[in-house]
Amino acid sequence: MQDEALKREWFELGFLIGRYSGLARLLEVCRYRPYTRELLTELKAWRNGQLLLKLAVKHGLVERVKGEGRRVYNQLTARGEEVLRFLKELEF
Repeated sequence: MQDEALKREWFELGFLIGRYSGLARLLEVCRYRPYTRELLTELKAWRNGQLLLKLAVKHGLVERVKGEGRRVYNQLTARGEEVLRFLKELEF
């Protein structure tokens, strides 16, 4: 039963990455733990970038950490690292 849930979860992630190609770029940028404004500027996509960030957080690929002042930093989770490593193997 757990195996089926895991397959479904990875299928969902594959679908998201196929549909939103910027998601792979977002994961790459989040390796360096940028705060949100830096991240969206680096992606050069403010509107679409916010959607991608919400999707990545929802699926546990990126975690948002409160920083000094009003800054919120974005960093990859272990799962995000695993997905990014898999994408690099596929040369996506």
